[in-house]
Formats: sequence, structure tokens, C-alpha cells
Amino acid sequence: MQQQNQPLSPLEVDSGWLASYQQTRGFFDEWKSSKGAVAMHWDEFFRKLDRLGESDYRQREDQLERMIAENGITYNVYSDPENTNRLWKMDAIPLLLDQAEFDEIERAQSQRSRLLNLILEDIYGDQVLLKENLYPVGLVFGNPTFLRPVHGLLPKGRQFLHNYSSDLARSPDGNWWCLTDRLDAPSGLGYSIENRVISTRVMADLMAGHPVRRLASYLGHFADALKQASPRTVENPFVVLLTPGSYNETYFEQSYLARTLGFPLVEGADLTVRDDRVYLKTIHGMKRVDVIFRRLDSEWCDPLEFRSDSLLGVPGLINAIRQDQVSVVNAPGVGVLETPALAAFLPLICPRLLGEDLLMPSIATWWCGQKNERQYVLDNLEHLVIKPTFPSLNQKSYFGPSLTKKALSELKEKIRSHPDEFTAQEMVKQATTPVYDDESTSLVPRHFMVRTFQVSGDESRPFTMPGGLCRVAHSAISPDVSMQVGGISKDVWVIGDSDAHKEQALVQQFFAKQSLSIGSKTPLSSRLADSLYWVGRYFDRADGMIRGILVIINALREIRNEDDLENVLRFVEGFSPNLNLEQIRASMKPEVGVTEVVEQALRQIIAGPSFPDRLTHVLSELGRVTFSVKELISADLPRLLRSMPIDELPKLCEGRLIGDQEVYVVLTQLQDSMAAFAGIIAENTVRGHDWVFINLGRRIERSMNLSVILRSCLEAPVSSEGFLLWNLLEYTDSAVTYRRRFLTRMRVDAVCQLIIIDPTNPRSLAFQFEEILNSVRLLPHYDPSNNTAIDRLALKAYSDTVILEPSELYLVEDGYRPNVRSFLRDSYDHLIRLSNELSHYYFSFVSRGL
Repeated sequence: MQQQNQPLSPLEVDSGWLASYQQTRGFFDEWKSSKGAVAMHWDEFFRKLDRLGESDYRQREDQLERMIAENGITYNVYSDPENTNRLWKMDAIPLLLDQAEFDEIERAQSQRSRLLNLILEDIYGDQVLLKENLYPVGLVFGNPTFLRPVHGLLPKGRQFLHNYSSDLARSPDGNWWCLTDRLDAPSGLGYSIENRVISTRVMADLMAGHPVRRLASYLGHFADALKQASPRTVENPFVVLLTPGSYNETYFEQSYLARTLGFPLVEGADLTVRDDRVYLKTIHGMKRVDVIFRRLDSEWCDPLEFRSDSLLGVPGLINAIRQDQVSVVNAPGVGVLETPALAAFLPLICPRLLGEDLLMPSIATWWCGQKNERQYVLDNLEHLVIKPTFPSLNQKSYFGPSLTKKALSELKEKIRSHPDEFTAQEMVKQATTPVYDDESTSLVPRHFMVRTFQVSGDESRPFTMPGGLCRVAHSAISPDVSMQVGGISKDVWVIGDSDAHKEQALVQQFFAKQSLSIGSKTPLSSRLADSLYWVGRYFDRADGMIRGILVIINALREIRNEDDLENVLRFVEGFSPNLNLEQIRASMKPEVGVTEVVEQALRQIIAGPSFPDRLTHVLSELGRVTFSVKELISADLPRLLRSMPIDELPKLCEGRLIGDQEVYVVLTQLQDSMAAFAGIIAENTVRGHDWVFINLGRRIERSMNLSVILRSCLEAPVSSEGFLLWNLLEYTDSAVTYRRRFLTRMRVDAVCQLIIIDPTNPRSLAFQFEEILNSVRLLPHYDPSNNTAIDRLALKAYSDTVILEPSELYLVEDGYRPNVRSFLRDSYDHLIRLSNELSHYYFSFVSRGL
């Protein structure tokens, strides 16, 4: 696949920020080495960029970084204990490819995907290639990713590969080579599309001069191919995207693809197999699944057939595939061909299966399981790259030129001892492409790879995305482009007018379908409903804790006598009932006063490492559950959580008074963030079932907390009760309303009226119970003629508040207010039971709707 041999069209830049760019000797460079149409595209692009100037370009880089942060584009890095949730990296300068060159790549990739499909059919079928010695038996039966239960699994007519990716690199002579095939659960598609979204915004004026192929048409092909894989002939097959979970390294793109394609994002626990059919557990009941687009590695898919320790998969999934009741894309077991050793045998296999030569060569490869090849490797070890034959064994690669004599000798022994486990490949001098380097503030060459994406349905030919994911090495001396080690991504522009009108029609058709799907109700899984409910609960718990801590700090500043101090202690007991104040007092010196006890209690409440209900833990859990439902909520919420100064709290609480100004400032910042969080939920959440479960979580949590603290503070009259009542008003954000209605005189009847009975006060119990009742009546189960336990409990809590007699509520008998005690105790019990009933019916799923 040679570049067209046309005269060079160099960019004449004698000065300026682009003039210093020099290609690395001995390597093909995308700008300096390109010829013909490609060179013209590069020159036109850089002429525009040169006229804009370096300052303008750096502003574009800043805009790009802001967009990545605002959109929450992340790539989880397991090996980085301090920053597992790392922001995506992107360079604004794209990689340019000409349409004619891309057509060659597309033909080669189409051939390769057809070839790999046939090899997989043979390996898991008749195994003719093994019998004819065209492919070694050791690379199949010795491969841990060869899954025996998959043999004979797919019914006739079903294909193994629908979603195919490969990593390409350009050699010094300008030819494209295929480095690796990505088959099992290839990643990068979502990131490449998001790169294009950003590039379209940041480089819009530079893109305008080039007819850049659009990517949205590929999304339409992708969605159609998945639906065509359905074993059932139905008008709109139900497709889900199976994720390993929110801690997976590419969870962002899994969530992004689910939203973009309009498919529910599910985990293994969301699915169940009944009578060899796969169902999604939703709040409406069971919904049959036709196609599973999996981003979960094959061996984790079904604990009954593969890894019995897998908690990520779906028990019984393989048998459902075997019975042709569901399709999985890609089919389990395809990872058997992700061995680098395959490249050594493709030139012989391709003519045998397709009757044609391989269009795109692989790297020269030698599998050490063969005698002659092994000897060649041992004789030339210092010039080769040695890779593990089976990547699933997590062995490292060795670069011969960088090994010492001792290391070479040790490696030779390893190869002789376990030859099948090693594959050698030639050192490829990967081409370079221009990248802006922040440290040197100049344009520099960096090695790169391009990941291509191709999709095909059972009824359609392969279609290659007109672009890809370009990954660039993070330094000049390293060819490693992995995002795990700091690699940088680029957008890929395929420049050409190929079928422009047809492509535009496909784009419009895809988005028209998406508009229709948005109008219909996407099933809400039980797991997501559970997470949304806990978003509401953790949010209101954190908000109440921050508010209560600030009230206590302010109360400590205003104490006038011992009675006030005891009332603060009583407020703390109601505010955090799980905190053992007596134990805290006992752990301190005898002469320590109540103020110091409260200070120590607040330290525990804020960041006590041994206190499970501490504020830092609640905020952490809020972040966790919010991230797990990010595809359902406003992107502003995760961004807001990331901006909160949560990590500052433990350090601030050490060795200083909680009332210290620095601590107070951080807490008020958190309170402002909580107000913003509530505003985003209120203004940006569609009033569907997503909203209902968040709202139920908030109202139930607030009601429970109110019931506990009100009972602690009001069930027994105390001296200086006005001070305690005022703190309650501050805690419930009702002080302004109270002043307007009752001036400043503290009356327990007025406080009870406002905080418990008043349905117009958003912080009152009556308001919460009314919201709970209204939300329950919006749930799928609700039927006015057939009340469930959920309905009865919600109605009971509301009606008990409505029928309260205000004059009797705060009456005192034998030193207690029995009506306050019984009402608040019963309310709390109702809420606990209601939460349990919701969990049992909607979250801890019981078989319904089959």
C-alpha cells in the first residue's frame, strides 16, 4: 500500500513557530514525507495554522482541555493509585489521510475481517486448518483464550465478528502494516467519536477548507448491524451494551456509546437467563434481550461455562446463544486470534480460505513453537521484539536491542524452556506525525498508531469508519502509544468527497431514528433505579451533615451558659445518633469540658477514620453512585463533585479547632456545592422515572434524619429551650420564615407547626411525606384500585401528618411530649419499611412480568 509517487509539495515556512519542525531521520513522517494529495492537504492545513500563529493555537489547546474536563472524558488507569480516573489526552492537530489511501485501507480491512471470521468458524468448527497444518494446534489448544464450550456454539449463518478493530502503523517506505487485531472487546470507538466532536469545535475553521468525511454515518451502520444480529425477526430488536462496570478503564466510552446509540448500558447482574432466553431486569418487569453488544472479555461472560469466580457475567448466557435465543457481539471466544503468532500464518491461510493474497501485510513474525523459526529467533534475538504468544497470561514483552548480554542469555533460556509461549517480530520503525509539545512549546515528531473500526451485520457488507483513533507516543524516544503510559490521542481526518450526498443522507437517517427512540421509553434497569435512589439519599445525607456541622459550629460561638452547652450536646446526639459521645468523653482527660467533647465529636463526624458515617465517606459514596449513573444524569453533576474540596477536610481537621476559619470556609464551599447539586437535579432532570427515584431517595432520607433529630431535641422540654429551637430552625433552613411569621420569640408550638406540620415549607416533614406519596404514585406498579404495601406505607405517613392536631402535638406529660415521641417514632418506622419495600420490589429484583 504505497503512497502515490507525485512531486513533493513542501510548506515554505522560513520563520515562525512551525519552521523548526524536523522529521526524525530514518522514519516516515506524515507531514514531511507525504506525497501527492496527502502532502497538499498537510501543506494547506499548516499554512492556515501558521497564519493564525502559535498564540492562537495554544488557545485552541486550552479550549480542548476545558472541553475534555467539562465533558468528563476519562480513561481509568489501574496502575496509578492516586489518579485512577485520569482525564483523556488529545492533541488538536489531526492526522490527515487522503480518500484514495483510505479506500485501500478499507479494502484491506474488509478482507481481513472476512478472513478472521472464516478462521474462527474453522477453529470452533471442522478445524480443517489444523488438520492441514496451515495453523499450529498449539496456538489453539494451548491458548488460554480458546474456549472449548464455544466449539459448535454458533448456529449456521451466524458470524463470530461483527465489530472488528486493528492497529495500523506506517513503515519507513510509507506502507501500512497491521500490527495487531482487536477482536474480543475492542475499545476506542467512543473516544474517536468524542475526539471528532471536540475537533469540530476547536478546529472548525481549519476543517472548513477540507472535505472531511463525517463519522455519524458509521454510527448508523453500527446500530443497524447490531440489530441485524438478532436471532428473532422483530421490527425493533432490543439491544443492550454489557459493561464490566464503572471501574473499567474505558467505562466513559461505554457509557458514551450507550447514550449515542440509544442502547441501555447494563451490567451482568442486570441480566438473567430464564428458559434459555435473556432478560433485562427493569422496574417494569422482565424485558427480553435480543442482542448483547459486549465490552466484557469472553472468559468473564458466563460463570457456568468459563470462570466460575466471575461476578461480572450472566449465568446461562452461553446456552442461550447455543439455542439461538440471543446474539452476542462479538461472539465469545474470538480472543483466540489475538495472538501475535497469527501474523506468521495469515499469508498462507488467506489464499486457502479466500483464494486471494493478503492485501495488507503484517509484521514479519516468528513463532518459537516451530523448530526452524525458534532457531532464527535465538540467533537474532538482539534485533527482535519478543512478545508473549498468549497476551492473556500477562507476560511482558522484551525489546532485543535494549537488553544486556545477561538479559539476552536469560531470555534465551526462557524461550528454550517454554518455546510455545514466545513470539518474535521485527522491530518496526513506526512513522511519526506532528504533535505540539507543551514543554518545548514547539511542533515535534512523535511515533503513532491508528486504530481502525469496522462493523458488519449478518445481512450487510463490512463498513469501515472513515476515520479512527490515532494514538501518539508521549515522548520522542518511546514508540509506546498506550494511554496507560501517557499516550496522546488525535482525531483522524479522511479527506475526500466519496459518496458525500449518500453519507449525509445516512447521517440524517441515523439521527432521525435516534429522535424516534428518544420519544419512546427506554427501560430503566433495577440496578440503575437503585443507584438513582441512592444518589438522592447520599446527596440529602451529605447536605444535612454539612448543614448540621455548620449549625453546631455557629452554636458553639454563641453559647452564653451551661444550659446552652448541654443543648448543643443534645443537638449533636440527635444529629449523629451513631456517634458514641460517652466513649469520646471517656477517651479524653477528665478536666476536658463539654466544648472540647463537641469539638472532638465534630472531627469524628467530618473525617473520623473509624467512624463509618463520616462526611468524607458519605461524599465519596455520593460520587461513586453518581458516576455509576452518569449516562442518565447531567454531565454537570460529576464535574461539580470533582470540584468539591473533599480531600482537604481530613488534613484541616487535624490539630486545629473545627471552628477555625479555614475549616469553616471549606464547609461553606461544600454547602454551596450541595445547593448547586440540588439545582442541577431540579433544573436538568427530565421528570421521568429517573427523577422519581432520585426524589424518593432525597425525601425519604430527609424525613428519616428529621424524625431522629426532632425526636432527640423535642420529646423532652429542656432549660433554655429557645436556644435549641433556634438551632433546629437553622438546621432546617426555616429561620427566615420563622422570623417573618413570629418575629424572634421562640415558641415550641410555632416551631413544631413550621417544621413538622406546614405542607408549604420545603423542609417540613409534611412536605416530604406529600412528595413521597406523589412520587410513589408515579411508579410503574401504581394502580388506584389495588394498593400495594408501598402505597399503603406512603399514604400512612402522609395521612398521619395531615390529621395531626397541632395543639396536642407539643403537650407535656410526666416531663415528656408523648405525642411528639410517638409520631416521630412511628414516622421513622414507616420510612424504614417503605424503603425496604421499594428495595424488595424494584431493586432486589423478584421475577415479574414473565
